[in-house]
Amino acid sequence: MMLLSGIDAGGIAINWGQNGNEGTLAGTCATRNCDFVNIAFLPTFGNGQTPIINLAVIVILVPMDALV
Repeated sequence: MMLLSGIDAGGIAINWGQNGNEGTLAGTCATRNCDFVNIAFLPTFGNGQTPIINLAVIVILVPMDALV
């Protein structure tokens, strides 16, 4: 626990998707309600599969300090 006490894990990270009711990426960033916006979703890859990106229906608010 002593090692973790000096780590700053503050901030909020969200996942932004391409679904119409999630709004625009610019709008999400403009709210300034989060510190990080993750847009990297690659659910299909490897084993000879063609990589497919899917940005739909993904928005999760996670306080970063909850992950420590």
